[in-house]
Amino acid sequence: MGPLKEQAASSVTLVFQLDKAQSQPGECLRVVGSGVELGSWNPSESVALSTDSESYPQWRSKEVVLRATPEKSGQHSLLQFKYVIDRRGLGKDFVWEDGDNRQVSIPWDDSDGGAVWLVRDIAFNVPSQPKLERLSPLHREVTGDFPERQDAPENTPERLFDAKTEKGTLGVSSALMASLRKGHQFDAKYALLGSSPMAVGGFSSVWRCRPHSPGPGGKQKDFAVKRVDTTKLGQRERRFLFGQANSVGEIKMHQLLHHPHVVQLVEAFHDSSTEMVSLVMECCR
Repeated sequence: MGPLKEQAASSVTLVFQLDKAQSQPGECLRVVGSGVELGSWNPSESVALSTDSESYPQWRSKEVVLRATPEKSGQHSLLQFKYVIDRRGLGKDFVWEDGDNRQVSIPWDDSDGGAVWLVRDIAFNVPSQPKLERLSPLHREVTGDFPERQDAPENTPERLFDAKTEKGTLGVSSALMASLRKGHQFDAKYALLGSSPMAVGGFSSVWRCRPHSPGPGGKQKDFAVKRVDTTKLGQRERRFLFGQANSVGEIKMHQLLHHPHVVQLVEAFHDSSTEMVSLVMECCR
């Protein structure tokens, strides 16, 4: 009887995609998990995701090859992972997602050689079941060469706000600006509640607000409003807010995003006298 033949290791290739994750200059997204290839829960050894001016706020990783020796063909294994925001470029630490670990069942099948699976999640810090999609050879080639994150070229305010819709693009800027209620000021419809905001950012603040007029049945409903002082925004920040060409900005992303675990954008205002943008959203208690 000859020597036992050593069992060949199986491998599967994954690409991680996060459809929405907001970031600041100097930050990047990473995926960390239970496998050695994902850093074994050490974010410093995790896999980086990248984006660019056209894809942001969507992020993707390069191909990640997982290796194992399944006991039998067709076995599935459960992979647990989380996304983290890497703030080391700002001299700070990692920011982890809240809640339970994400998990996905990975198929190990040697007869399916060359398969690449896309692990897709809806948004950072939003609990959801990851979708597992098989990528075609064309998509595999694209994801393998996905560009690293880079700063988008600067544009003048005229181009940012008056960009014409080109065939095959979203035409976000002109359509979005038309949808903002420039003639109806936020203050004419809503009142801010409290003496101070619930949260403060670099160019924005989040307040609780209430309509001046009660809703149906005389009920008063409170909302949250993000107030952005656009006079303090640079070209890059304005692009993140309003979008440009194929790049969907924050406002348009809120308009397109509908999920039971994500607050909905009720309406948006752009006060032409103060250049204040107000995003009225559902208020979580």
